[in-house]
Amino acid sequence: MKKHILFALLFCLLAGVASGQKNPVKNYDAKLGIGIFPTFLKDDTKLNVLPITASIDYRLNKKFSLGIYGGYSKSTASKQDIFGDSNFIQWSNQFTAVGLRGTIHHQTAYENWEVYGGMTLGMAFSDISILDGTKETAEYLKLEDQSEFIYTAFLGTRFHLSDQLGVFAELGFLTSLANIGVSYRFN
Repeated sequence: MKKHILFALLFCLLAGVASGQKNPVKNYDAKLGIGIFPTFLKDDTKLNVLPITASIDYRLNKKFSLGIYGGYSKSTASKQDIFGDSNFIQWSNQFTAVGLRGTIHHQTAYENWEVYGGMTLGMAFSDISILDGTKETAEYLKLEDQSEFIYTAFLGTRFHLSDQLGVFAELGFLTSLANIGVSYRFN
């Protein structure tokens, strides 16, 4: 719960800073996306909540923007025969990531299409709940709540349907290896 409160406070802080700026150019880009290749897919997980991402970027100029990022996913996984016997464990992982991102933008020859890439620096939180199994098995597999500093790169493309509305696709590594979604520009 603390993680969600931290994310909400960070979001409100940056939104407040962003709303205090006055500029006639549409300098803010808000994006909402859904992950199509979750990062926990390798663990043979069952998704309880598709990875969702949200970000708000402030466009400093035509080529560079700074912003905040947030992502969330929830999955369930299990393992059997851990010690060579019929031992079984099942757990749930609520994953939250928050961070700051810097982006370099490139306008292509097509007016409504751009490509971009950059870095995200932030924190990732895994909230692990044991659903079935023993404490010893969980300790052996190191299934425990974790929080860690993260840094990752991303590469994406966006097509502007209008002056304000667009669609995007992005590759990176946080809540999902690939995201698709909508973007909205505003002052």
